[in-house]
Amino acid sequence: MKIALGSVQFGCNYGISNQLGQVSHTEIGNILALAKQHNITVIDTAPAYGNSEKVLGLQKQSKSFSFVTKVPPQLSISKLVASCQNSLKDLDTQKLSGLMLHHGEALLGGEGNKIYQQLQLAKKKGLTEKIGCSVYSAKQAIEISNKFDIDIIQLPGNIFDQEILGEVVGKTLKEKNIEIHVRSLFLQGVVFLQPNTLPEHLKILAPKLAKLKQVSVEKNKSMISLTLSPFIKSKYIDKLVIGCCSSLELKEIIQGYHSAIDLDWGYDSFAVTDEKIIKPSLWS
Repeated sequence: MKIALGSVQFGCNYGISNQLGQVSHTEIGNILALAKQHNITVIDTAPAYGNSEKVLGLQKQSKSFSFVTKVPPQLSISKLVASCQNSLKDLDTQKLSGLMLHHGEALLGGEGNKIYQQLQLAKKKGLTEKIGCSVYSAKQAIEISNKFDIDIIQLPGNIFDQEILGEVVGKTLKEKNIEIHVRSLFLQGVVFLQPNTLPEHLKILAPKLAKLKQVSVEKNKSMISLTLSPFIKSKYIDKLVIGCCSSLELKEIIQGYHSAIDLDWGYDSFAVTDEKIIKPSLWS
């Protein structure tokens, strides 16, 4: 199972199509129970996700999972290890599966070496098994991997943003034994909206979204299955970070995942290269 459970909705109201708001403690317990039942073993979280780490730490079900968390944006370099220790305390766990920089481009700046040394220190202290970063593009991922010996990297990918599916990108990262996690697989829920309800800055996606929904009907496959299938099939991608707001949503995601495993279809034509459309960080 490639799914890793995203937890941003556990700590704040997140997602362009999210109608439920922040998830309740009771429902988080239901989500974790269902995830465990279906062999989902990794939870992706961060101090920047509101109180998600504290909430997860209070859940007895959390003991069945390993955690990947991130260093808060703009954090002082000298506080990186302390931040990791605080996450461990909040999550009520002894060791992280992965510790990442929330914004990996910091490694490419003037303080990059110092930041990397602190990540290495956290690993040396036994606070985390792997170190790495979250980035906004495959190009950035490769640039960082060429400069630093990292274990894990997280980057965006979805039916409109297919950069990570490129053979060169995946092969380059895997040759360095880097674990690849992909986020934003539903583009913050955009794929579930109706074409005529897209916000103004995403109206250009309406024709492709309409066509995608048509393919869904023709193949009798859910939008979840269609949008996940290319990433499930990729031999380079290790984890698909997917958040949900209810156990019902997670159930639909799991069903869509299994239905997508043997799905073959021409998804290439749905790729979009305009970063202002496919990168939520650039949305106004």
